[in-house]
Amino acid sequence: MEQFQHIDVQAAHQLLQDNEEARLVDIRDIQSFSVAHAASAYHLTNDSIVDFMQQVEFDAPVLVMCYHALVAKVLLSIC
Repeated sequence: MEQFQHIDVQAAHQLLQDNEEARLVDIRDIQSFSVAHAASAYHLTNDSIVDFMQQVEFDAPVLVMCYHALVAKVLLSIC
């Protein structure tokens, strides 16, 4: 994990607009994701992580959306 930052919604939106390679992943449960999620969010699950890792260039920023930053931090530490 090179860098972990807590950023607000405005900073995340700006980063996604400024960098076309930046990706947003949502690691919340399927019910929460189904109710509401960012339009460009990729629903990252145990079933989709292999496909995601094959598609993404990890030199680009990956923003992780979850309930609390704790889960995102653990996920990023193993990627």
